[in-house]
Amino acid sequence: MTQHIGTFSTGHVVTAAEMNALGPYYSSGAGAPAGTGANSDTYYDTTNKRGYYSDGTGWIILFEPAQSWTPSVTNFTIGTGGSAAATGYYKRSDGWIDISATLVLGTSGASVGTSLTLTLPVAGIGVRTNQLSIAFVDIGGWRYPAINDPGTTTVVLAAIDSSGTYANNNGAVTSTVPFTWAAGDGIDIAGRYRMTTKYS
Repeated sequence: MTQHIGTFSTGHVVTAAEMNALGPYYSSGAGAPAGTGANSDTYYDTTNKRGYYSDGTGWIILFEPAQSWTPSVTNFTIGTGGSAAATGYYKRSDGWIDISATLVLGTSGASVGTSLTLTLPVAGIGVRTNQLSIAFVDIGGWRYPAINDPGTTTVVLAAIDSSGTYANNNGAVTSTVPFTWAAGDGIDIAGRYRMTTKYS
């Protein structure tokens, strides 16, 4: 059976150097180790609880705990008071990222303009139209499906326009579309997309 350090044969006495070379490697240092690593090397960062592997070109995050993310939407001012919130998280794995976020308007200083644009936590490779799951949430209990226009670092959030024969994504969000925004209303966002680079 081929190993990272070569081929073992019957009767071979394994040396300390050979055992040390097997890995997996681990360290209390934060982040991936220096260099690119050798193909199939694995590494565990005990500080961030993050696992990496190398394809010989660089270190790739294989798994990590949920990372805190404060979502930012242009022309959507959360304000303060009440249930005002902008919370989210993301997790990366093998070049892909899962995101989840909630934004809720407060009772003071909140406002909603036009052309809502979400800044992604990590740049993506052409996040496709409707790749993310988005809903505009009315505190009264209604949820309005939304859509995202493509982007790499930002995506435009749009309402679904049902006035024509077929529904489309031409519904620009305003202070009264898809409903009259008020305290407690918000946006739910979730999805998965491929990152611009898989290397850490």
